[in-house]
Amino acid sequence: MLCSNKIDDCSQFELCEQGQCMCNIEFGQEICDNSNNLILIRMKTGKFNTSKKILSMASISQCYMHCLNNTQFNCAGISYIKQNEGYQCHLFSEISYPLIENENSYLIILKDKTLGVCGENFSLTPPMEQCYIRIWIENGCFAEEFKPNDYEKLMTITEFIDYSKEMFKLAAQKFSVNENSEIYRLICFKRISSEKNIAFNKEVNDHGQSYYPLGSPLHAVDGLLHSDYSLGACSELYDIMNPTISIKLQGKHRIKKVVLWPTNGKINQTVNIYAENSINFCANNVNMIIDLPTKVYCNNLKMNRADDVTIQEIFLTSLYLCEVEIYPENVAYLKPVFAKIANEHLSKLTDGHESDFATMNLGIDYWVTINLLAYYNVFIVDLKPSLTSEGTNQNILIELANENPALVKNSANFNYCGEKTYLIQMHHYYSIVCNKGGVKGQFVVFRSNFNPFQKVEIIEIEVIGRYLRNSDKENVNIFLNKPSWSISHHNKQTAACKLTNGIFHDIFQTKKERYPWARVDLLGNYRIFKMAIMSRRNANRARSIRGILSNYTEFIIKDQYNSSQLCFNNDNDFESGEYRIWTCQQPFPVGRFATIYLHVEEKEYFSAYEIEAFGQQIINDNFTLIPLVKSDRTVNKQGFIAKLESEQLPLKAIDGLALNDKTENGFFSCTGISMNDDYEGRITIYMDSLHTVDQVTLLLPINSMTYISNIYRDAAIQVAVEILDIYLQRQICSLKNKATLEYLFYNCQFIGDRISFRIINGTRKVLKICEVYVFGEQQKSPRAEVAQDRSRPEIDRSRPEL
Repeated sequence: MLCSNKIDDCSQFELCEQGQCMCNIEFGQEICDNSNNLILIRMKTGKFNTSKKILSMASISQCYMHCLNNTQFNCAGISYIKQNEGYQCHLFSEISYPLIENENSYLIILKDKTLGVCGENFSLTPPMEQCYIRIWIENGCFAEEFKPNDYEKLMTITEFIDYSKEMFKLAAQKFSVNENSEIYRLICFKRISSEKNIAFNKEVNDHGQSYYPLGSPLHAVDGLLHSDYSLGACSELYDIMNPTISIKLQGKHRIKKVVLWPTNGKINQTVNIYAENSINFCANNVNMIIDLPTKVYCNNLKMNRADDVTIQEIFLTSLYLCEVEIYPENVAYLKPVFAKIANEHLSKLTDGHESDFATMNLGIDYWVTINLLAYYNVFIVDLKPSLTSEGTNQNILIELANENPALVKNSANFNYCGEKTYLIQMHHYYSIVCNKGGVKGQFVVFRSNFNPFQKVEIIEIEVIGRYLRNSDKENVNIFLNKPSWSISHHNKQTAACKLTNGIFHDIFQTKKERYPWARVDLLGNYRIFKMAIMSRRNANRARSIRGILSNYTEFIIKDQYNSSQLCFNNDNDFESGEYRIWTCQQPFPVGRFATIYLHVEEKEYFSAYEIEAFGQQIINDNFTLIPLVKSDRTVNKQGFIAKLESEQLPLKAIDGLALNDKTENGFFSCTGISMNDDYEGRITIYMDSLHTVDQVTLLLPINSMTYISNIYRDAAIQVAVEILDIYLQRQICSLKNKATLEYLFYNCQFIGDRISFRIINGTRKVLKICEVYVFGEQQKSPRAEVAQDRSRPEIDRSRPEL
């Protein structure tokens, strides 16, 4: 951890040395590693009603480890005095407050022991702030930074215990408020939110003037965090007092956190943040940090749900923002939903809309799950039943697991949250409260005690929980946002990018083909352990589906045995809309390109909603993805006539999204440039430093290469590795001509710090790119040692166009 010699920068058990928090060797590494859970009190001791004396220990760390490992003694901490040789230590299970001054004595108290942080006399007021936090958590609420108010400070420990129990009970009611209109849920669960930014690609309304495409308000929600205004990733509004940016959300949300990313203009800005109206504020008079993102927690306990968020500058006539991120209370929003059987889009359960319901088929062996995409501690699950189900008794059982329920269930890995058997009433959210302290897991699993299953109609599901950490590696979908292409697509709306975009209701479908297939570039070498598919509803074409892995992209599918390794071979019928996962055959297949296909001789459609894979990357430092830091083009002649210029700026080519067609909500992730004989139109991508470039791959818009080949005849995309020394040296990679698919490979083997793209040959030329991936290795040699290789193609020595 970094530090600046301030007392609070490091823990009590660390020292700040050369800008880093370093463990104080007096305490030992075991104590430093657990410092967040310990309290150090110097030159004080206490009266210990229950203790175990250790006469002599060689170190404080040894004393502490005795406390942790003593199974016959509920140790709450240690007291120690330094002796000539070693330490005299006491282990204690409870302590009496107030503490006694003693210049030779020290206390280390465990934060998770009530009798340590609160003491044994509950008729007193809490002796330290950690006592409030411990009681708050122990009785079901969550507090990362709990600060007692004046009313709470007057309570005894007993009174505060009763008070915290009541707060937890009232927080179970989704909209319950106290006499001050403060929402109990916000009181009980402060500063917990989803880790999903719900502002991305939402509708933006502004109050102000934006004169150039570079500063369009749309850039505040495009997901690009570059602070350089000239790259086209920021929003700038001018010439009006108190300019605002308002972001229209999908559905109503209780907002918990807003993150504001500044431009590199180093401008002091003060903003108000509110939802729907200024009374329903998140925070007022927020001074934005100049060089870093500003994280704003919404501490207004009266803040209601809303479907838009506004950022308003309160002093200046301009507003500069590179990105606005919004994080709601509901951790299930827009998370993937899949099931053992489904007859409709279950994504309706987590889409934020409350206008339509989805039917869940729940039974002992029939489940529906929400993949939270991270490891959470879940406190409450809210269900809003359909009005058409009014008057019916239904049973819903909820579990949390870190194991995908599509695998064979190991009951030991599923943790019970709660269940509900209820009479449905109109306009109600039903809340199922997990055990005090919450239940941990990545998958929220819904079942019932019916056999085989019952139909439960639910409008919306919301989950309240605390993010703990990223998913375990075995639960990370390595297909997500990876480039994909297929033998064909039924139409532009069913292209292969739908298979890996993480949206479980976007359909992929080929034309009728023999052995129809879809392929994914993993962008690296992987060992695959599992593959999964979300099948289409009411169709069983996927019965003959197979999954293979290869290092080749061009081979005959029906003769794939010499070119690939088999992961799975399915021979069982699918339920409607079933999510199914296979464990790969051993030895586990290894390769870069995964292919999912139907093993059928006759022509057939191949369709699915989503495919996933789980595995482990095999690192190769000589062939790895190279970081791309910026992109520009020689002229602002846009390539997509039907799109705004602000939607297709060059940074879209390196935004990390493998989308080569617009999404259902209109998001566009491609760039382009038109060119003619009067000027050279070129798009340039810049790497983070000098690299040896082995391969460049291009994801193009759907049908774009067929269009180029058919309309412009011999036109092709030229790719060059460039290096700027005194002159710009351009080294031409291999050429791809007359390609019919949208994913192209260029082999290079050149040293440089940028890659350029242009259309060559033909007459009228338009270059369109959706994503660029560059593979190679870090160049260790100094730039001055880069020599020209006579065996390479001729280098273009023209000066760069500035």
